[in-house]
Amino acid sequence: MIVEACDENVETVVDKNGNFSYRLSVRYIPGRKNKGTDIDMVDKGYISVTPLQIEHTDFALIKEIKL
Repeated sequence: MIVEACDENVETVVDKNGNFSYRLSVRYIPGRKNKGTDIDMVDKGYISVTPLQIEHTDFALIKEIKL
């Protein structure tokens, strides 16, 4: 897979309480090599689907605690 179509950036952010977090961003650069990526497929008129898992309950741990 060749991915040369984006510019990645990581920014460290400190809030007013001194807590650190990180802001991640990716900027798509049209016209670059995207072969084999979701960007390539979207450019060809297809859709890109990202599988998401919403349920994060640790059922094994719940079962262990109930024993």
